[in-house]
Amino acid sequence: MSMEEFAKRAGLSKGYISQMENNCNPKTGSAIIPSADTFYKCSSVMGISFDDLINMVDENQPISLRALSDASSDNSLSSDELDLVHKYRALGSRKSELLEYLDFLLLKKL
Repeated sequence: MSMEEFAKRAGLSKGYISQMENNCNPKTGSAIIPSADTFYKCSSVMGISFDDLINMVDENQPISLRALSDASSDNSLSSDELDLVHKYRALGSRKSELLEYLDFLLLKKL
């Protein structure tokens, strides 16, 4: 699949896909910090689970937990958020249980 087709299916720009591949914003020279939403979109197009994609990326890759519309703010993870990501990755096959529980807590809050 071409980068253009991948970008179209994921709902992301071709330029952003290129930046993610190179892990560099050409304007700033800084590393790209994709959002969890971006990982979900990419995993869907790739035909793999979000968990599988997260497990494929470098363990030091920051992931933004903010919405894509909040791109103007600092999207790096705090140390507490990064700790949660590392613990999540360590759960192995029990990740789905945690996600179900978090969904339950979020619904209960409403």
